[in-house]
Amino acid sequence: MKRNLILLLTIFLAACSAAPTESASFFDLQSAPVILKIDSTPEEIQRAMLESAAKWRTLQISGTVAWYIADGMTQTYQEQAWIDPQNSRYKIELNGVTNSPDKIVKFSDGANNYNVNMNSGFVETSPYPEFARAGQYIPPLEDGMAYPNPMWGQIGTPLSEMAFSSNYAQGKGTFKSLGAVEAIAGREALIVEWTPIQSATPAWKAWLDTTTAVILKLQEFGAKDGSSALQGERVVNQISYNLIFDSSLFVMPANVPQVVMPTQVESRPIVTESAARMDDAGELYFFLQPRQSGGVIELARVSGMCVIDDAKCPPVEKIQMPFALNFTINALTWSPDGKLAAFAYSDNPNGTPQKLFLYDPAANAWTSLAQFPYIDPPFWSPDGNFIAFRTQDGLGAEDVYVIQRDGANLKSVSSGLPAEGKPYIMDGWFAENIIMRPAVGAGGAYFVRASDGAARPMFDATLTKNQFIAAPDASLFAYDDYDYASQ
Repeated sequence: MKRNLILLLTIFLAACSAAPTESASFFDLQSAPVILKIDSTPEEIQRAMLESAAKWRTLQISGTVAWYIADGMTQTYQEQAWIDPQNSRYKIELNGVTNSPDKIVKFSDGANNYNVNMNSGFVETSPYPEFARAGQYIPPLEDGMAYPNPMWGQIGTPLSEMAFSSNYAQGKGTFKSLGAVEAIAGREALIVEWTPIQSATPAWKAWLDTTTAVILKLQEFGAKDGSSALQGERVVNQISYNLIFDSSLFVMPANVPQVVMPTQVESRPIVTESAARMDDAGELYFFLQPRQSGGVIELARVSGMCVIDDAKCPPVEKIQMPFALNFTINALTWSPDGKLAAFAYSDNPNGTPQKLFLYDPAANAWTSLAQFPYIDPPFWSPDGNFIAFRTQDGLGAEDVYVIQRDGANLKSVSSGLPAEGKPYIMDGWFAENIIMRPAVGAGGAYFVRASDGAARPMFDATLTKNQFIAAPDASLFAYDDYDYASQ
């Protein structure tokens, strides 16, 4: 996928993320709110960011997002947002996206989410989920866990995330005031930086509104590779707090081209033309790749009878998709019972962000469970109740998440892995654990417990070159190895 097609690169938390059932802060909310000063302590900075959402009711914000690509290219665009957490309403306008003529409008009227391409008329609709109705959400602070703001999980754009600074306050690392205050968008802003644990260089620098801790400017660096190269910058040029928004703001724009597009039903699946399952022999699913220019990739299936008895083999059936298949294809990942499939793909013409879809062939329904800039092929847990997947932000950062098959309880589980082994890749599941190993360099393979992210080495010996695949009953591992001496 070409880097210059990147639209939204810094969504590192889920677009369909679920909040925990209790959202009490780690800190005592009865104490006085933190007002940031040049001598604020790391604890005060973190607390101010975690509790930021409690300090404003509505927010109007606009600014510029820029990405500095390794090949020397710069991608910039403008974003404007109106956010009303108490009523589960928002509106986002994206303009000037590099290499895209499209103007994108995203909004929620409190009942449904809408993603509108103002040029093509494409409209994606989904119900606003109950778990995201969290109001002025303050996440719990738990070691090794991160809870994205549930409302931002529905929005998923870079500038809007600056309104939810708690997303940046939950990682392991050190917050530091740089002892300076600047004026940004007419507001007083304290300059702070955050350095990840076991890293010598900061990952980002933020200008925090001293009253609300909303991020007014954000610079992101290549801290992961030890460099201090600027990789992205977001700057607010206008911000207003606690305005009263009229409901007419959160409605479908009047000038959207009239086209008929698939929508999502109550359980959030996109349903295309329904088709019954073929027979008790099961089915084989595969993608038809065009061999000539101008063709399209298609998903197809054929009865398992074609393997058993070709005389009884019915014709290949092409499956109607709710989105075009324009990019690199990975196979559908089937649940242990073979009834559902997980599939990571982008329904955006620019190829990002990607969504984790759940496909139900019986209903021919596609349900979006989560959204990130890039998602690797997912893995099902042995009991079929959870899906694990690795994400990438396009700037070198990666993470691993676990989500229930119904889209609830999304959580990051990779923070317990040693930093020196990054980046990690996933090989699958072993009982209730995810198998992780370094993609390059030193470091052994690890079990990462899906429930809490606790990591422990798989073996006493350091084995780094093998991909271990666990048997479904967790009794054996299969792997292959290569003898470099004999070839």
